[in-house]
Amino acid sequence: MKFKNKKLLIYRIAVFTVCVFTLFGMDFFNIGEAGFKTYSGGAGLPEMQFGCDPDRLYHIIGRLGSEGRLFYLRSLLYDFIFIAGFALTQAELMKIFLGKGLINGKWRYAVSLSYLRGFFDIMENILIITILTHYQMRLYLLAELACLSTTLKFITLALWVMAALIAVVMNMLMKKDKGSIY
Repeated sequence: MKFKNKKLLIYRIAVFTVCVFTLFGMDFFNIGEAGFKTYSGGAGLPEMQFGCDPDRLYHIIGRLGSEGRLFYLRSLLYDFIFIAGFALTQAELMKIFLGKGLINGKWRYAVSLSYLRGFFDIMENILIITILTHYQMRLYLLAELACLSTTLKFITLALWVMAALIAVVMNMLMKKDKGSIY
């Protein structure tokens, strides 16, 4: 198989590699969910729960202790690398799924779902970092916004998955129509 644009291919491979290595690095360095559970007494990461609410967020942060909160803060900072890699990977995958037939039409906006999901993930991290650094204060508005960002992150991810599936099906149908005799 020949690739017409080798720079684009190298870029896509590099973005995907950063995303994968960051994800595996979180587990290797015990920065991810497993490390968090050590400090939280088995509770999962709040930002990985669709039904996040401020009281639960503060309950989990309180269970972490000072050492656990520092661990969580560091893992959120590391998470920014993954967020960027994942958003770019999603965008590049969507471009591939859309293909030449759909990328030039209104469907090109489906690529923005990748960046919107990343935006909500970044907002969530910034808000949780702010809450962690001011822990003794109860910043319920920020906690509400963090939980809202978590919910919107998952909704946007679901919309991206639906758009990707539709794009793949539409591309298959378009290729099938080009091959027909009518």
